[in-house]
Amino acid sequence: MPCELLGESRSAKVPIDFSLLRQKPPEAYRLGPGDVLAIYVQDILPPTPDTLPLLQGTFLPNSVYFPANGLNNTPSVGIPMTIQGDGSLQLPLANPIPLAGATLQEAADAVRKAYTVDKKVLVAGREQVLLSLLRPRVSRVMVLRDDIAGGESARTIQRQEALLARRGTANAVDLPAFQNDVLNALLATGGLPGVDAYSDIWIIHGSADDFEITEQAVKNGDAPANVMKRYGATRHVVRVPLRAAPGEPLPFTPDDVVLQTGDIVYIETRQTEFFYTGGLLPGGQIPLPRDYDLDVIGAIALANGSVAGPHGFNGANGLQFRSGPGNIIPPTRVLILRTLPDGEQIKIRVDINVAMNNPKERIRILPGDVVMLNYKPHEVVGNTLLNLINFSITGVTDLGGG
Repeated sequence: MPCELLGESRSAKVPIDFSLLRQKPPEAYRLGPGDVLAIYVQDILPPTPDTLPLLQGTFLPNSVYFPANGLNNTPSVGIPMTIQGDGSLQLPLANPIPLAGATLQEAADAVRKAYTVDKKVLVAGREQVLLSLLRPRVSRVMVLRDDIAGGESARTIQRQEALLARRGTANAVDLPAFQNDVLNALLATGGLPGVDAYSDIWIIHGSADDFEITEQAVKNGDAPANVMKRYGATRHVVRVPLRAAPGEPLPFTPDDVVLQTGDIVYIETRQTEFFYTGGLLPGGQIPLPRDYDLDVIGAIALANGSVAGPHGFNGANGLQFRSGPGNIIPPTRVLILRTLPDGEQIKIRVDINVAMNNPKERIRILPGDVVMLNYKPHEVVGNTLLNLINFSITGVTDLGGG
């Protein structure tokens, strides 16, 4: 077989370093637009000196929201104030305070400076400023998965139990700052792709408007695969493989796995990753293993056949010597029908006796292959003669007994 017809090996790939799916966490939280701070400035926030508000950070956008410190309720003292889109904080009796990229300690120092140095509203050394993070900013992304539909798992699908339809899942996930990456999005929606999905993750970078269009399409019953293909054509699309050959360069950068509001993460089902059986094998549609290669001998075994048993069936079916030709000498010819990318179909013949002793003859099975087990002409003749002899001997024995 020419190498270009053998297909890509799956066993040669190994899992990538999954830490590449997340962004590097900062040493300290850095503020940005959308962060909500709890601020207390004596005699200014709040304006009455006898009030010391105690707030609870109970805001929960949805069920899969990840608080920055792992807590849903973080007590804070002060008045809630939001950092504006330009990164500044608007406080009474003070100029806008730029806080984009500042830590909480640097933000508290900036607020203190605004009231004691810039405006001299408070006396330096006697001011009391308390500042804490009430709610971190979040990025809302959509995760479309075709691999977890009602608990359906990968299994052998015979004709009498064919899977006619399946539904994927769609989740809108709010990810806090510095946790808005692919790894956290997967964690929020069921983990790594199952074996019934490809080991690739597609990221479609978009905008908030794109997100609303996609979300509405899914709510209207559109299939996740159709949504991804339709809206992915005009956006920046990144493929993130979870398995790769050793030394193979990865097709994504650290910036690609960082998700922003409007981005879509898509996991595609392996709905075409099947091979088909026929001939002396039980007819069926059988899913291919995702992470390792399946050769022709393994395919026969997976189809409940046996390369050394009658008719290719396993020993549990028993030997029925009187049911006709084909029960004494096992079949050894395998015919594989393979469709090439250009639509051309080729026939590949494999001799089981040769393949048993030569691993190079154990051709790799690819999606869409039709594997049929048949007799060679001399095996049909041999089985016919052996069955006739067996019938004659049995007839003589029965006659003598009578």
